Amino acid sequence: MTNEIHGHTGIYSIIGAKMGIRALEFFHVGVNNIKATSYTGTKPPLSCLNDGVQISSGATIGQGLITIADTVLNIPTLIFECNNQIIKMTLKENIAHQMQEDIKIGIKNYGMSDEYWHYIEDVAIKYWDVYDRHEIFDIEKLSE
Repeated sequence: MTNEIHGHTGIYSIIGAKMGIRALEFFHVGVNNIKATSYTGTKPPLSCLNDGVQISSGATIGQGLITIADTVLNIPTLIFECNNQIIKMTLKENIAHQMQEDIKIGIKNYGMSDEYWHYIEDVAIKYWDVYDRHEIFDIEKLSE
């Protein structure tokens, strides 16, 4: 699904999909039941995470359930709200740095060519397979 809405299978959109699924699991709800505030901005590649979050959680721009904050953090971070509970979910720093390195390697080796996008898709699929959504995020309860 991230490929369909995002236009390609990307590293950040895949991690965003995992983040949205993890938030639904945390709150024990289905899609369209959480609000999200993203601190990934509107500039790719970091902002691509927003597409994955929308697809997996149903917290979409169209429904007014996701807000893109003016503050941009280099480590993917979102605030999720549901049933008067608020959590802050952050991708673990080592994984965020690995993502940045993988993108740099792709650009260095392929430039912005078709080969680059094939490389990114391969890396994204690896991230989907290898990284367990229960282990790659730090979750901090901000309210109960």
